[in-house]
Amino acid sequence: AYLYRVDRAKPVRPMTPARWAALARANAARRICPECGRDAGYRIPASLGMCTPCAYPTTSLA
Repeated sequence: AYLYRVDRAKPVRPMTPARWAALARANAARRICPECGRDAGYRIPASLGMCTPCAYPTTSLA
């Protein structure tokens, strides 16, 4: 079943420069490891709470 009629849907508000900047800051904050402070280069999983090298320090990446 459809939840709403597409022909009666309202358009999404466009992103403003301030909203784009806030989104960029939030995404950058999710890449910073709280343990070592480095930019992990990827979004740090909430399940780990830190970058992979900090979560598994004894694992070799050979």
